[in-house]
Amino acid sequence: MPALRAPAPLPALLLLAACAGAPPPDPAEEAAHRERCGRGHAWTCFLLGGFREARGETGAAGSLYRRACAGGYVGGCGRQGLLELGRGDAEAGWRILDGACGRGDGTACSLRSSL
Repeated sequence: MPALRAPAPLPALLLLAACAGAPPPDPAEEAAHRERCGRGHAWTCFLLGGFREARGETGAAGSLYRRACAGGYVGGCGRQGLLELGRGDAEAGWRILDGACGRGDGTACSLRSSL
């Protein structure tokens, strides 16, 4: 397993821009997202994970990203891998990022090669 390095500037900036700029949803919108996620809509689970992560609720975000990943949205796999790295679990983070890359998540592949 490679040593953890500082991320390359461009991927890190792209990641921050993707997560930081979205305004929080209003309660009705978030409730509708929760309902769709509960029915198995993987992309909506990913969106909810982003809302929770932006609020600092990383445990809830991780659960939602895992649901998105299991539901077929590989972007959820990559975000889950990054959360694991951020929590200090390098083994799980690398394993999840490798899996996301292998499933076709180009962002995970780029991040995996630059971290």
